Amino acid sequence: MSKVGVNWHTKPKIIYSKSVVLDRFKRYLKGLGLRDETVKLYVGLVGGFLDYAEADEPSTEIANAFKDYLIEKRLSRGHINNTCFAIKKFYKMNNIEWDFIRLKVNDGLPYYFDEKDVLTIFRVCSNIKHLAMLQTLFYGCLRSSELCRLDDSDLDLKTRTLRLRETKGGSGLHP
Repeated sequence: MSKVGVNWHTKPKIIYSKSVVLDRFKRYLKGLGLRDETVKLYVGLVGGFLDYAEADEPSTEIANAFKDYLIEKRLSRGHINNTCFAIKKFYKMNNIEWDFIRLKVNDGLPYYFDEKDVLTIFRVCSNIKHLAMLQTLFYGCLRSSELCRLDDSDLDLKTRTLRLRETKGGSGLHP
């Protein structure tokens, strides 16, 4: 009998796939009690980071390079901050400390449509369903997620009110 040439004293390197790593991250975030929308956002952002890194366990130097890459792409500061928060949670799951300097969000007033802009948008909309959706958004000052959650039972024609099921922050039903 000949001996098999195996070194039993070394640990085999475990190779993870991106989907396995993201599933583990998703379970970790849910265990922290984060909202489903936040979990979905963070998993997607970290998935993009892992694609950039081309690795399942990227170094913190790659995270710094990724942040610089996002800044170079001129993405919004809010998006970059959210991405960095997600990456920080990812590293924390793996017991790795990574910190970043949060970008200051622009304090300037945002541009709002004036009445002429809104009427122009309504005028060019040829689909009645799309027009109704846009008018509900503008006149009701709704977020797109609130519009998507509307149902027939949420509309009260007698009192001319809409009932919103979920608002930003997940605080439940609001008239």
